[in-house]
Amino acid sequence: MYTGSESHPSRKGHHDHQRSATNGLNKGAGRTEVHDFEMEKYGEFSNETNSRVLEINLGNGTSNQKAKNKYRLDRIISSGHFGKIYVGTDRYTGEVVAIKVQHPWRGRTNLRHEYEVYTELQGGIGIPKVLWFGRDGRYDVMVMELLGTSLEDRLVSQSHKFSLKTVLLLAEVLIDRFEYIHSKGYIYRDLKPDNFLSGFGSKENIIYLIDFGLSKRFRDANTLEHIPYLTNKSFVGSLSYASVNAQLGIQQSRRDDMESLGYILVYLLRGTLPWFGLQNDTMKEKYALTLDLKMELSKESICHGCPPEFFIFIKICQSMRFDAEPNYSSLRKLFRNVLDRYNYTSAETFDWEGDSTLKQYNKRIAITSISPLVRRWLDRSNA
Repeated sequence: MYTGSESHPSRKGHHDHQRSATNGLNKGAGRTEVHDFEMEKYGEFSNETNSRVLEINLGNGTSNQKAKNKYRLDRIISSGHFGKIYVGTDRYTGEVVAIKVQHPWRGRTNLRHEYEVYTELQGGIGIPKVLWFGRDGRYDVMVMELLGTSLEDRLVSQSHKFSLKTVLLLAEVLIDRFEYIHSKGYIYRDLKPDNFLSGFGSKENIIYLIDFGLSKRFRDANTLEHIPYLTNKSFVGSLSYASVNAQLGIQQSRRDDMESLGYILVYLLRGTLPWFGLQNDTMKEKYALTLDLKMELSKESICHGCPPEFFIFIKICQSMRFDAEPNYSSLRKLFRNVLDRYNYTSAETFDWEGDSTLKQYNKRIAITSISPLVRRWLDRSNA
């Protein structure tokens, strides 16, 4: 059973899919999602939600006080099968916030689970601050800090691809994010560029990760025992960036998050992946062909035009044991080696910061030497 989302039904209209994000700037349309229950009955709202004031608890746990008219829903910024997201305002402080609203289906939503994950991750760099969670009438509501633009939308503004420098900087940052999430005992399971957002205003250079509704514990919080290796699991995630093992129905673990990250980094640099734009009659056919391409294509096909470290990153993640902890430091070092080879420094900025352009970045002269570690990996893959 397919339980995930497909963000790339075709290369045409590639950026018209739904932004399932606490994103203050994105304006998405519908995307194709398939879940293991009747989603058409899930998360649908009447118009009464669109222009009203939420009457919600303060959520401080100290009393039964009510915060009358605390948050105002200003405008909707995202809508999907799992709910709606609004820009709102705290009527007491004037703070602009993001408000995620879901209606229970069969008495449940995944918003409470997402809130519980956020609670355990609070305090980490790149983890949005949750301001309140509770029930307002028929709806589960989560109020969060408002964030800015997604990497997907940034990509549109950068001619559908980032400079090598920006992708290398993002690689280090995003490896940091997953090292932190994994250290808290969770795997993410739904990587896609829409779920990585810049901060808002002065936090624009901070990359946040949002939408933890499909996240799962990979080890017991008390015993620290790792989840078991299982097969015939329903697929969960975003098809375009899912790991091979996830598509094969194998229980996901930390290695799957990291492999998915590898595909995203290649996409951000190349602007495409070989399985984008597949024309199929059914989702089942698309699923099968995407898996075939991921399993059969060579490094040149997947990572064409990328430094060899990108392919090596993916191969390292694919070769990990199910319960192994990724060597985050070594994975970061792969991309730092490329930064050094291209004479970049840690003081560099993302493409969207300042007045620099992609053309200026591409004038960098690379040092063509390749480290012995990279050479060994290339020799192995060519054997």
